[in-house]
Amino acid sequence: MKLLVLLLLAVFAAAERKRYDGYQVKRVFPKDSVGLEHLAQMRLDIRLDFWTEVRKPSTDIMVPPEMVEELEGRLEELDLPFLTIIRDVQKLSDEQKVAEPNEAGTPRAMDWTSYHRLVDIHGYLDQLAEDYPEMVTVMSIGSSFEGRDMKLIKVSTGTASQKMWIDGGIHAREWIAPAVVTYILRELVENYEENRDVVDLFDWYLLPLHNPDGYEYSHTNERYWRKTRSVTESSCRGVDPNRNWDFHWMESGASQNPCSDIYAGPIPFSESETSSVADFLLEENADRTFQGFLTVHSFGQYWLCPWGYDTIYPDDYDLLVRSCTQYGRQQ
Repeated sequence: MKLLVLLLLAVFAAAERKRYDGYQVKRVFPKDSVGLEHLAQMRLDIRLDFWTEVRKPSTDIMVPPEMVEELEGRLEELDLPFLTIIRDVQKLSDEQKVAEPNEAGTPRAMDWTSYHRLVDIHGYLDQLAEDYPEMVTVMSIGSSFEGRDMKLIKVSTGTASQKMWIDGGIHAREWIAPAVVTYILRELVENYEENRDVVDLFDWYLLPLHNPDGYEYSHTNERYWRKTRSVTESSCRGVDPNRNWDFHWMESGASQNPCSDIYAGPIPFSESETSSVADFLLEENADRTFQGFLTVHSFGQYWLCPWGYDTIYPDDYDLLVRSCTQYGRQQ
């Protein structure tokens, strides 16, 4: 009887997985501020999924099959040129290589040729702490809405007086982001001898998975899920954690519609995922020793620097631009 129940549960779980057959991605080219404003208004339509921010030279939008003709008509009417860059999103998703989760979570289970589940990523952190106890510490800085650990790893050789932060996976569907953060971690720890000049500069704090609930849900149920998995006042779940911070909250580029992918939440820091990171950083940075905060997203191949809420420049804007430009030329 138990076996039958488990089999039925597995069938129902598989049936719940969302498919994206016939979904397309349009690349739209706004010519001016008017075009940008049109796209900003379109983003309020929860049927459209904006894969990139509204900006020049282009913005990418995923559209369901039943809305393709309508969207194309709207774009033509508004004189917004576009290309179809993906004709079947499900086909693209099927081509992505996902590793079966390894409950052991050892470094041997980690590679950077496939996407890994939460258990493997956290297992990799724990194994590094076991193998390199003199330089690696793993800690939980909080729990997600569904009770998953938010595991942070600190890499330190004891020689630095400054700190550096790197995180990834704040948007659930951006699977490449945790992969990039764990790759950086490997270079810092396992390849320390080749990179010691960089490693010794800072105490490194890395959070590979900022949004563990959403990340797991994107693997099991809905590949392009973006938000957290918290319960809201509506039937729609989740908040965009990237828009939930108590810094110019809801000033631009966010929504108060719980069904929107850019829903900022009912109040700032409503999500345990964002409040846990903020609390940790405020405590650790009481001595003002953090020199950098890097968060990894996909996609677009951009280096973004402050500020996102306005067009004003930070005091160190010239340095940021030089650094980003120099790094970009090395790629």
